[in-house]
Amino acid sequence: MTMAGPVRGYERVEAALVGAGAASLYLGTLARNMGAAHDSIFYMSLVDRHATFFHPHHLLAHWAAHGWCDLWQRVLPDVETMLLVESLNAIAGGAAIGIFYLILRMRLRLDPVSALLGSLLPALSFGVWFYSTAIEVYIIPIAFLLMALYVLTAEMLTLRSFVAAGVTCGLAVLFHQAYALFLPAVILAATARRRTERPGTIGALAAYAVTSGVLVAVPYAIVIYGVLGLRNSGEIGRWITQYAHEGFWLPPGVSTLVHPVVGFARSIVGLHFLMGGTFQSAIRRVFPSKWLDDEAFLVRDVPPLLGYVLLALSIFAAMLCVWLVARRWRAIRPTFERVRPTIIVTLGWLIPFSTFFVFWEPSNVEFWIPQSICVWLLAIALWAEPREGRAALPLAPVAVLASALAVTNYFGSIRGLTSHEHDYNYMKIRPVVEQATEQDLVVIGPSWLTDLYMARYSRARCVASIQMDPGAEPRPALLIKIRESMAATLRRGGRIFLSADAVYLSREAQRWVGADDPGAAVWKEYEGRWRSVSNGVGTYYLIEPASSNPTLGH
Repeated sequence: MTMAGPVRGYERVEAALVGAGAASLYLGTLARNMGAAHDSIFYMSLVDRHATFFHPHHLLAHWAAHGWCDLWQRVLPDVETMLLVESLNAIAGGAAIGIFYLILRMRLRLDPVSALLGSLLPALSFGVWFYSTAIEVYIIPIAFLLMALYVLTAEMLTLRSFVAAGVTCGLAVLFHQAYALFLPAVILAATARRRTERPGTIGALAAYAVTSGVLVAVPYAIVIYGVLGLRNSGEIGRWITQYAHEGFWLPPGVSTLVHPVVGFARSIVGLHFLMGGTFQSAIRRVFPSKWLDDEAFLVRDVPPLLGYVLLALSIFAAMLCVWLVARRWRAIRPTFERVRPTIIVTLGWLIPFSTFFVFWEPSNVEFWIPQSICVWLLAIALWAEPREGRAALPLAPVAVLASALAVTNYFGSIRGLTSHEHDYNYMKIRPVVEQATEQDLVVIGPSWLTDLYMARYSRARCVASIQMDPGAEPRPALLIKIRESMAATLRRGGRIFLSADAVYLSREAQRWVGADDPGAAVWKEYEGRWRSVSNGVGTYYLIEPASSNPTLGH
């Protein structure tokens, strides 16, 4: 019995409505917190500066965000640029959920209510929800790959199917290079046994390779030769494989099991609420190299009781998933026979992605979003029970599961992410934002993130006393320039906001600058005349010109 058929008009309308609903949810919960996804402030700084930037691993993402922002600023000039860029991801997230709904309707042949409830599972999962509201590069390619998955899981495939898959996969790769890992899914689609005829394997793969190859190669060639001016093959290869040469790989070991589990689990439930309770110290021990102050700050006002309730709800949701699988365990083989193409191609997507990211930044949520979508799709396929040519989910348990995801992720993560007040990095610079003027100078400690936040939100000039870039100016020479800038600022009548993390170095900063740090001598010159300015998160020592400094000491 075939479970797939042609798309009818009303099913397209249903998918469009579901996608619009998901997009509305994401647009209504856009992130005001750029600290949760650390690259957001960097990407936003490029848009603010109208800088053309082509990253080797997500070539067109920044260009597209820049163009989208420029387009809408002509129509909505008063809307903050950050919200405009985030809206692009919100729309892409809605499109991804709409396509997911279409897969449930047309490939798994679910009835409309079951397909709607099933679509809520990825839509309300933390990874899809948050990254559809933030400034990042992961959601747009997922929407393209879901379209490729839809095309390649049709019961009847033609060469046009593989050309269409080549287009969507090529676009996905241009937005994030890692999505080239979808290739095994394409190979399986071209070779797997089907109930109907399919084009020859060689012809199908050639159609895909030519289409996707040209679509990817031409933009890369334009950027490499026309924009960057690279000519040496070694330079080109190193640029294209930039992150492969950096320390993001996790060697095999005990943590090989822990980190991927955490990354995948957090793609379903954000688990930020754990950082506000008694589990925080244990989490810091498991991830000693992770900087977690921003995540703890995000949930600082989540009451301990609510944290325990959300944890219990998360455990309940996990147990509910296990129960749903257990009750249908004997139906695995019939399910596979019923929706063979969908399961085969989905596994061709899931397994390569999972294998790669077990060793590459395995605890990062964003790298497990595609896998979470694949797992939801496979779970729904198993949970669905055939009924007269259609299939239906057990509505009550799935509705409860979706509700648990909504409550846990909103109150445990998303609510805090929608507010500046919960952004540790923003609140750290807020005393400067509120008080500093164009005439003032801000001296911070490490440059990481803080300098970009200062550039975006503060009117004062900011200099970092510790440059985190390995190729940066040596610290002694940098301190000489900072001392001169401080003296010149005071002579002009400006003030100096000296960050506490420049005066009192963290252990990480001490390791970075070495044991014999010359910075202490620079700050000591002013120690007797500064006063503390703090909001409890960011502390600065305000140094005023001598003629306008009525308060001495701390």
